[in-house]
Amino acid sequence: MRAALLAGRWLYLLVLWLTLASAAGAGSLEIRAARAVVSVQALTTTANVTLPYHWDREHRSHPGSAQFDMAFTMPEVSLQQLGEPFGIYFARIGNTADVWLNGTLLARLGDTAIADADDFSKSPQYVSIPPQLLMQQNLLTIHLHADGGRRGGLSRVVLGPESEVLPLFLEGDLVHKRPAHIRASPLNWVTPDAAPILALHGTQDTYVAYEQSVWLLERLLGAGVPAELETIPGAGHGFKGADADRADTRAIAWLDRWLMSPAPK
Repeated sequence: MRAALLAGRWLYLLVLWLTLASAAGAGSLEIRAARAVVSVQALTTTANVTLPYHWDREHRSHPGSAQFDMAFTMPEVSLQQLGEPFGIYFARIGNTADVWLNGTLLARLGDTAIADADDFSKSPQYVSIPPQLLMQQNLLTIHLHADGGRRGGLSRVVLGPESEVLPLFLEGDLVHKRPAHIRASPLNWVTPDAAPILALHGTQDTYVAYEQSVWLLERLLGAGVPAELETIPGAGHGFKGADADRADTRAIAWLDRWLMSPAPK
């Protein structure tokens, strides 16, 4: 049912916006239009809109919510890179938003049900994409809440390989913006208050080096955070077959341990 619904929306949106998505890099693309369902002051409207979408300008600073649907076709060169991490860059999104790709929730930027609270539109946002979620034809959906007078809305969307998109978020590549890349490293965000962490990593991962999980584990344990590393010998980036079963079993057991059992005294 969900697949049929997505297929219908793709067909409509792809015909409409075939010329409104352009290549932003060798394997990335920029989405410049959306199908928007907008609710403001008890009135709901549906329209084709171009991005960026400036909420206060469009709605005279009245608060409201919207759903933006963006269908897109992956560039051929990107389809050849689907083994590596992908990401989405938003110059502006919010004030709060949920980001969905092909029916799967990618990120929750604040609580869209609570007004005048979090404000993710103040700074650019980067959302990672598991490569297995991407197909040739895709549907990106943004559920957004905007508060009045807080400069909410949605920018044009850049999507593609992490190696091309992440530098947009960090304002430069590793060579030219090394300090920003270092600050963005998970190693530098570990605190004693972090949740228990389970890392699952294949030793033959050619996109995210296995050593990165080793370093993260060391940093977490050093901060007193419960953490373990499940090493999967010979596995690459993303697990299949018996490796996937092993990872699922380990992850479920970890969640049961920390979410279903009383906290240790």
